[in-house]
Formats: sequence, structure tokens, C-alpha cells
Amino acid sequence: MPVGGGDSTQEYLCKELYNDGATRITKIRSAISRDEARYLIRLAKRAGFARSEVQRGVSERRTSSSSEIPNNDPVMRRVGQRLAEAAGMPGAHRDMQVVRYKKNEQFEPHLDEEGWMD
Repeated sequence: MPVGGGDSTQEYLCKELYNDGATRITKIRSAISRDEARYLIRLAKRAGFARSEVQRGVSERRTSSSSEIPNNDPVMRRVGQRLAEAAGMPGAHRDMQVVRYKKNEQFEPHLDEEGWMD
């Protein structure tokens, strides 16, 4: 399903991967422009990267690094609103992360809800 984004000349392709009524997973393709991506990467580098954590702290299941980007940044807010709208959940976005994976780093399959993958 195409969904209009912040740039009126581009559409974002959404595919619902899973929906059991309580949990919904949507894949959104081409959701941010190259300029937005470059800007967010610069912002994340300035904020600094730290070892990514899972709910219980550092884990070998997640070896990437993350940088928190608050929604008070106008570009991040616009991207967050666009993603929430494309996923059918307008207004439901939260502060986001830029996640960096170096060679051989990983984040094993998981669900964010406590206890689902234990």
C-alpha cells in the first residue's frame, strides 16, 4: 500500500508482515530520503554511539551500537510522524535510535515485549 510521506513527490511502500490484533509489524520501504539519512547519521555521530542494550542490559545477542535521537529534532520528528502514519498508527511514535552495525555485529531475532523470546 503506498502512503504519502513528507515529500509529496514520493510514496512509501508498506507491507504488513504480521498482525495478530495485539502486535503489528509493518515493513516500510524508502521511508526516508538520502538527505534525511545523511542528516540523521551526522546527528547520531554528534550525540555519540554506545553499545546497544536489550531490556536487561548488554547482551551478546545484540552487539551493535546505538545513538538516541529525541523527537524534538524537527527532521527526526518528521520522519517519526511519517513512519507512524505509514504503519497506520499516527501520533504513536517515540524517541528513535540510529543503530550502527560494524562487520560481524548482530541483533538476533527478537520481539521488544518483555519475556516473549526468553
